[in-house]
Amino acid sequence: MFLALGKFSRQIAVGLHLIFQDKIYSFQLVVFLDENYLPFPNYPEYHIINTPSGTTLKPLMKTYPINAAEYLEAEKTAEVKREFVNGYVYAMVGASRRHNLLTSTLSRLLGNQLQGTACQVFASDMKVRAGGKNDTMFFYPDMMVTCSHPSDETSKDPYVEEAPKLIIEVLSPSTEQYDRLGKLAVYTQIASLEEYLLVDQQDMLVDLYRRSGEQWQLTQLKKGDLLVLNSVELEFPVADIYRDVIGGLVMETTGGNGQMSIGRLVDQSVFIADAS
Repeated sequence: MFLALGKFSRQIAVGLHLIFQDKIYSFQLVVFLDENYLPFPNYPEYHIINTPSGTTLKPLMKTYPINAAEYLEAEKTAEVKREFVNGYVYAMVGASRRHNLLTSTLSRLLGNQLQGTACQVFASDMKVRAGGKNDTMFFYPDMMVTCSHPSDETSKDPYVEEAPKLIIEVLSPSTEQYDRLGKLAVYTQIASLEEYLLVDQQDMLVDLYRRSGEQWQLTQLKKGDLLVLNSVELEFPVADIYRDVIGGLVMETTGGNGQMSIGRLVDQSVFIADAS
């Protein structure tokens, strides 16, 4: 199933297309975001609004804004990472053990396979500049990949990436709505970005947004599916992302028949294999 996201107008998505047996079924999907702000726990509240130059985020904050240069300089010595949205900053929430394990696994999967290529993998300490032409926004993605030719100019700021091809966010309960709506709106305006991957913590599920001309298509993948990342010419099973997660999610074990099975780790010694 593919979800086609058209250009943002007054909605986060304007079209839903279901492809089944070579037939396309179209539906109207309307999510109004400029009329009602989205409250994100531990984050400032936002309107997602539209301007002549595109969709943007408007924080609903009473604090006095600072400029980008002040933010970037202060961030070099800040004890807590903060993200920047058009003059307003807010501290990032801490990540859980499971979140860190998933991020580490993704870093190994991408880093090992991209080693020796023109692509570089950055974890959560590298900022990305996002938004439209009239926006100044800086975020810390969980993972991003850039691919450049030796002749390409390097970024002016060694702490900021401006041309990622792939961005990955591991979903957390406190930030999931923000990653799915707010960041989707501004990440997809990065001209170089080809794919945006969302990784679920609780279940073996990933959502892959892929640029297709002027639209973005969503492919939802689960256990047993193969994840194909065209942006960096890589593919691996979805299950590989979850192989190191313990304490209630997915682990692998070898049964008596020598075959690998996937199930749930109840504790450090009790493993219950899935029936499938």
